[in-house]
Amino acid sequence: IRAHLELAMEVVVALLLLLLPLAMATLAWPRARASYALTRYGVRTPGTVTRVVRGSMTTVTVQYTAEGATYQTETDFSHRSSSVGDTVPVVYLPASPGQGYVDHWQDLWMPPFLWLLTATFLGVPLYGGWLRGW
Repeated sequence: IRAHLELAMEVVVALLLLLLPLAMATLAWPRARASYALTRYGVRTPGTVTRVVRGSMTTVTVQYTAEGATYQTETDFSHRSSSVGDTVPVVYLPASPGQGYVDHWQDLWMPPFLWLLTATFLGVPLYGGWLRGW
């Protein structure tokens, strides 16, 4: 019985390790599609830095106006050296002006790139080892 339990645990762990890269790629796909849509169809508008929180991660809050309403977005990737009052570009889709992003490649493409990179570095060795029979 103990041998069967150990084998079952190995199978469960192997399945989890094999599915983890697929899950990460699945998480990256919607963000990559949204980034493409913003790049291709997004409306660009100027935004104003209203807050900068510096620490181990710098968070910059940007306020922008779209269709007569005022919105805010935050970035952890770009414009870390910005100061309150600086102007930065913002992009949003016409159907959802309240979901704006700082119009910078790091804000649009870094999250899906990191997910895909992680999936690749986990997936290639795992799937390669699995195909070779470990």
